[in-house]
Amino acid sequence: MKANPSRPRWQALAQALLPELHERFGAEETWKGGGAMPFFFELLAATRQAHLAGDEAFLLRAYAFAHWCMAQSDRELWNSAGVGFFEHLFDGLPPDSVVPWIGSDAFHDIVPLIEARLGSERARKIRKRFEARKETLERNYASVIERAQHEIGRAS
Repeated sequence: MKANPSRPRWQALAQALLPELHERFGAEETWKGGGAMPFFFELLAATRQAHLAGDEAFLLRAYAFAHWCMAQSDRELWNSAGVGFFEHLFDGLPPDSVVPWIGSDAFHDIVPLIEARLGSERARKIRKRFEARKETLERNYASVIERAQHEIGRAS
């Protein structure tokens, strides 16, 4: 992977972490002007497929990327991650399959989105599942991001 210094950091990270999605998303021109939201809709669809297929390797990379984006100061980026990805995760997927993949910081940020989308009663049930979960996979996200950023640095 060759780094492109004019491309936003999130795009380089997306390419490093999710090369199969990057290829499916399209040519370099597709990135220009579209912002992050179209990519997050693609990521959401691929993540749903990965949940249904039990592809934990993809899920780890997808959620690591989405969590990294939610932690950035770039409003467009974290808004795209929240609205284009996290808000819609519970559409058609059982909460018990999604909840372990969502880190505490991201979950607390997306609760209002979940409530607005699914209603307060369903959001309350999801919150209860979140609070009762035994583990989160979020502890692995930092190492996934670190490896991808190292790869990006080597390609520069």
